[in-house]
Amino acid sequence: MDTSSVPSDAERELAELRARAYGPDADIRTDPAALARLWELEATHLPKPPTTEDDQLEAPGASPGGEPVVEPSTTGGDAEGAGPRGDNSPDIAASEIPPRSGWRGAAATRGGRATIVAATLATVLAVGYAVGWLVGPHPDASLRPTADEASGVALSMINFLGAKPDASTIRGYESFRGIEPWFFEDEQGYHCFMLVTPPSYVDGANCVPPGVDLFADMALFSESVAENSEPLPAGSIIRFHHLADRVDAYVYPASQTD
Repeated sequence: MDTSSVPSDAERELAELRARAYGPDADIRTDPAALARLWELEATHLPKPPTTEDDQLEAPGASPGGEPVVEPSTTGGDAEGAGPRGDNSPDIAASEIPPRSGWRGAAATRGGRATIVAATLATVLAVGYAVGWLVGPHPDASLRPTADEASGVALSMINFLGAKPDASTIRGYESFRGIEPWFFEDEQGYHCFMLVTPPSYVDGANCVPPGVDLFADMALFSESVAENSEPLPAGSIIRFHHLADRVDAYVYPASQTD
């Protein structure tokens, strides 16, 4: 039987210790004795560097500075240089293990790999959101809720439309260029949205199932002049987009020709 390819006990022990040190479930940092044994076996099995003339000038068993070098005992017992446990392993703290690079160390464990994946996804989403915000249209105004019950004008417009709202869902929002957005849910659970221009005009009334984009357009049939705003020519459109906590208004001026 050819035993040249069969690993020795020391080689098997070295493989096991390396798995504990560099494998996906590395735990050798908490076992100083195993760590010391790993270093001892690696020092035994790794090839020694070639001897130079400068090395030959040093006396055997001496360090470059002339201090004696104590080799760890391989026979056990209380030999000089043994650790405080009485074995032949140097007393090495787990914190003395050379740290791995940040990403390599994190990728060595299942939890670390999950963290890297989560961080990558968060970065991709953040970049996508930022790009969308930069290239997408921005509202001319964001209108906040101002009322949780219908005003007299809004209620008369709701009645005019023949809607049957759930009174607890009625919400009024800040006006924009004299236009008041109103939201409510009807008896069937549909989301309804309408634009009221006091004293008696309603436009853009629309009801859709929950989850469907809800907006209403106000078309300007004559020039609109609002306080602290640029005049809008006839034919312009103002779109009011209802969101969960606000209404965004977008102005689309009509093109003017000479």
